[in-house]
Amino acid sequence: MGRPRVLAVSAALALPVVMHVLTVDESVRSLAVIAGWITAIVVALGLARGGRVAVLESVAVAGGIGLGWYLSAGTRYAVFVPPVAIDALLLWFFGRTLLPGREPLVTSIARFVRGELAPEIERYTRRVTWAWCAFFAGLAAVSLALAAFAPLAVWSLFANALVLPLVAIMFAGEYGYRRWRFPGYTHLSPVALLRRLVRGGYFGSAPSAK
Repeated sequence: MGRPRVLAVSAALALPVVMHVLTVDESVRSLAVIAGWITAIVVALGLARGGRVAVLESVAVAGGIGLGWYLSAGTRYAVFVPPVAIDALLLWFFGRTLLPGREPLVTSIARFVRGELAPEIERYTRRVTWAWCAFFAGLAAVSLALAAFAPLAVWSLFANALVLPLVAIMFAGEYGYRRWRFPGYTHLSPVALLRRLVRGGYFGSAPSAK
């Protein structure tokens, strides 16, 4: 593994810890809010670019982020909003592809990797897209519940430190189930799949859901 990749992985692993420390320390909590909104903006831009989102949808998402920032700025809720906004962004990104006339996101990825898909694979990938929607909706719901009823440190532990491991578990669980459900097919691991998508230019050529 090259040095830039090592640095990137190290930064990704350290960020949740840093965000948790900034969140629970009242004297620097404003830095956590700023970092949270920067992360949300980066995620939104990455999704818009990678999914080639239509201009109208991009404007709506930008407006939603701006409204969330404006309404929460200077309030006790400011620290809670960015992580929930990120969950909502990811829910929207998967969910928008389930609208009539659009191809589910996981189906699009599978078709990019495999070419023509058997009907059973198309049905499965649509269900997996729904599963990811439920997953991100669940993350947002738990985050909101903890924000309302749990100590700040508990909320921060979930929202900042546990979300990425939960996403990794979701990927691994789907991969394991897929291998069991369709033993007659070859299956890329989540890491190998990501490499294939990046090297194949999927994120620059993914069809726009217009």
